[in-house]
Amino acid sequence: MKCNKVKLKELLFETLSDETGVAGVPIVIVERRMQERIKAQGFQCGLTQIHKIIQRALDDWEIDKTTDELDYSKMRELGVPVQSGFMWHLKILPPEKITLYKSLRPEVKALIQLLREQNDPENLGVMPVNQVTKRLVEQGFSEDDMKKIYAKDIIEHFGTSWGESQVWCYGLVREYEKTEEYKKRREEIEKESFEREVRRYRFTEECETTDPIYGRLDKLAEQQGEDLELLEMKRETMDEDEYIHQRKAIETRDADEEAKWKQIIEMVNELPFDILIDLRNLLWKELSTPEFVLGFLEKKLKEKKGA
Repeated sequence: MKCNKVKLKELLFETLSDETGVAGVPIVIVERRMQERIKAQGFQCGLTQIHKIIQRALDDWEIDKTTDELDYSKMRELGVPVQSGFMWHLKILPPEKITLYKSLRPEVKALIQLLREQNDPENLGVMPVNQVTKRLVEQGFSEDDMKKIYAKDIIEHFGTSWGESQVWCYGLVREYEKTEEYKKRREEIEKESFEREVRRYRFTEECETTDPIYGRLDKLAEQQGEDLELLEMKRETMDEDEYIHQRKAIETRDADEEAKWKQIIEMVNELPFDILIDLRNLLWKELSTPEFVLGFLEKKLKEKKGA
């Protein structure tokens, strides 16, 4: 029987209905299975006719052309090497998606069609912005139209390496990236990354805040050591009670200041971030007495609580 376009379209949709994967069915499998069905039904349709009916369905926004990695079973079926990576897939669009695609601005539709033609295995469905602009201008669009290109969950805009350069590109969003599971996990990863960065930044600020305090404590300890050493040199000229009295005085003279600085260090870990920054700026400007710093913190914390 002669090739029947209506029947060929029916076979296409039957083939795409065979599997319900996120990305649809790999095009090479679609072609192979359609050829098997055509032969079984006695039609005389070649690969050229199959390509035309697929393109017609794409142009009418009835099906979508997507990129996805093949699983091992598909790789074995096709006889392709594991490192083949992403390949083109086809999937039937539900009514709401058909309406969405048809409602897109003309320049967005034109971009989607351009990206569907990008068959470089390393950049499947991806095209540099400057090439997109040139091609769309050739089609009659203006550069102002390029500024309006946006389609959530369809087109993405990102920077990547292209040859030896870093360029901005447009690309078709991978199908798995549109799933709620992926979006939820991505949000979790971004949140975790943000929280790690916040912790790292806060740790840095805490260290910078306590550095001057530790410097002061080191200076007190150093001076105490020097004074004790000097006292030891004078010991032979002193009676024992006087020596003990002076040694104890040296060892305890900075106890109150040290205790207050240590109290401030303990507080640093619990301070709200804005007060932590204020404290860091205060200490790096001039290391005041611990009494002044404690009063400063008390005032700041009261203001925070009353705000």
